[in-house]
Amino acid sequence: MNSPCVEEVAAFDKFIEFMDDPVYDVVVFDTAPTGHTIRLLELPSGWVSELEKGGSTCIGPSSSLQGAKQKYETAIAHLQDSDETSFIFVLKPENSSILETKRSSAELSKLGIKTTFFIVNGMLPEAASTDNFFKKKWTKNKQ
Repeated sequence: MNSPCVEEVAAFDKFIEFMDDPVYDVVVFDTAPTGHTIRLLELPSGWVSELEKGGSTCIGPSSSLQGAKQKYETAIAHLQDSDETSFIFVLKPENSSILETKRSSAELSKLGIKTTFFIVNGMLPEAASTDNFFKKKWTKNKQ
């Protein structure tokens, strides 16, 4: 349980379980910050590659994971199918958040996962900026 990727493996396995359940028409996989998301989505590709080589992964030798290979390949195929999967970034209207989102979108693209669209959260209309804190935020976001 102290392996560096046990949490990601468990989360991805649960996601696959939901994805394969015909009871659900839509599965929303809401992840933490983008670095964590990229790491989580890169793991199955790495596992499949290691399984094909007969090496080992962060959760053990490939020989013990052969049964999971098809499951991971199927999950990645679902995520890469833009008719089936929408990948949406939610970000703040701040330079660091925009740059991080741009980088993360490029990383997902390398995995064959297309970013569908972006939601910019935290945009304030001028009318809502009635005190100094929100006036500063509105002025900063306007730039």
